[in-house]
Amino acid sequence: MKIAVFSDNFYPETNSGITESITTIGRELASRGHHINFFAPRYSKKNFDHLKLPFGETDLGPNINITRFASLPFNTGTENGRLIIPFGRISSVKSFQPDIIHVHLPFGMGLEGLIAAKILKIPLVGTNHTPVEFTRKFLPGWLSWFAEINLAYNTWFYNRCNFVSSPASGMFEEMRSFNSAIPHRAVSNPLKTEFFVPLGNKAELKKKYGFEDFNLLFIGRLSKEKNVDQLIRAAAKLKSKIPSFSVGIASTGPAESELRRLTKKLGLQAEVRFLGFLEKEKLLETYNASDVFVMPSTVETQSLSSMEAMLCGLPVVAVRSMGLQEYLKPEAGFLLTPGDVDGLADKILYLYTNTRERIKMGEAARASVVHLNKKEIATKWEEIYTETIKNYAKK
Repeated sequence: MKIAVFSDNFYPETNSGITESITTIGRELASRGHHINFFAPRYSKKNFDHLKLPFGETDLGPNINITRFASLPFNTGTENGRLIIPFGRISSVKSFQPDIIHVHLPFGMGLEGLIAAKILKIPLVGTNHTPVEFTRKFLPGWLSWFAEINLAYNTWFYNRCNFVSSPASGMFEEMRSFNSAIPHRAVSNPLKTEFFVPLGNKAELKKKYGFEDFNLLFIGRLSKEKNVDQLIRAAAKLKSKIPSFSVGIASTGPAESELRRLTKKLGLQAEVRFLGFLEKEKLLETYNASDVFVMPSTVETQSLSSMEAMLCGLPVVAVRSMGLQEYLKPEAGFLLTPGDVDGLADKILYLYTNTRERIKMGEAARASVVHLNKKEIATKWEEIYTETIKNYAKK
């Protein structure tokens, strides 16, 4: 089949979970003989330079094309966001002649996909990745109305799809007026189970990356809603209790300077290491050089970095919020009340003092998510696309 995929996030935004997810599934579907056309914003050379990537189009392999739409810079947590103004440019979609359109996010590219689907009479699949409700508290008081408008718009948009998915089932509850008669279900993002594996040389990797005997790790966009400050505050409480520990904080974002100031204020310059953006091989080694993965964010619909850590055999300490509470089993880690810094420190200390239990939980963590591999998830999407096309034809 021919599948048109519309996304506001795409290469070179490689630190976007959406980019990783859709390109992984796209490649797997293409390897099965399907034809994929990604419709995405055009990025500037400045975006590529910021990510230290060569300027130019990426090659995703046979049966995959990429169509770029002119775009404008747009301030997002990745610092590389682009915004396209939807004008209903359907000629390039029409020439591809897709059997189905799949949109990720409901804004610029999503609207282009919606317009194309309605004009060309093609079934439309929508995936909701972003929990609006949890971002409300990070908005200034005078902007609280924006969350309500955003929620209403999300519901309006996804009510016009023929199938709706999200990595977390809680997203359907957030869309208060969502038409439950529309076929919908939670579908996991694909995990790179063949790449993210335990390497077994933890001591050697700790030395390579300058980590101490016990290393905590966070990987994700450094923005306010990720609550990375809570990990740093918990580390301050552990300084007198764990003789040799470090905290690795990877990626970049608008909150980085503030987090560095907090680190200095709490006297943790020797313990906290800001690792910046990690390329693929370094990312794998950094997981394997660590002992516990910490995710204090309340805005994760799944948290791919947490899933990758679990695949590498790390227990996860996270907060009870949206997607992670659907994926993190009790035997694989701990879920805490959002904002509970004391509880976060206590669970980390427990894992430090109980080495055998920590290793056992890490093994359980990998076992609990290894089935979410690209082949299994691609098969689910083949079934969803086929059923959606069939149901659309009946109507």
